[in-house]
Amino acid sequence: MSWDAAGELSSRSIDLGFSHFLPDADGIVAQRLGEIELAIAAPEIWRDRVADLDLKGLASFPWVWISDHCPMNKVLSGLFDEIGEEPVKAVVVDQESAWASCPRSRWRASPDAYGIFLVRNLEKTLTLHLLSLECRAEEPMIMTMVNLTRKVWA
Repeated sequence: MSWDAAGELSSRSIDLGFSHFLPDADGIVAQRLGEIELAIAAPEIWRDRVADLDLKGLASFPWVWISDHCPMNKVLSGLFDEIGEEPVKAVVVDQESAWASCPRSRWRASPDAYGIFLVRNLEKTLTLHLLSLECRAEEPMIMTMVNLTRKVWA
């Protein structure tokens, strides 16, 4: 998870880490990989009920919410704070993969395959970084993995 990556790198539990946060630690290098577009999705069966709702109207529906650690939490909390609403939090997940498992590019390519639809684009993004230890930057394995990862995200 983003919030663990810097610590796991420092303890050498991992060789590279993905993070939506820039680390606040010496000796860790962060390379920007790209932006992830954020959106609100809902089950396809709710399309008629939620398609035309504003954020205030959407707040009354059950949300899969994100833990305070997660960078998406700041974005969503900020949006609801701006309108003075508290969303109905049906469940709180503590895994980035729970909210990032179906990126918008997949929805566009095959929306029916996921049983969900895009309610609204948030017009906000999260930046994904590849983290590594500065002292290991010249190791062949690290260099290879960094280069391959950057090619995938190019």
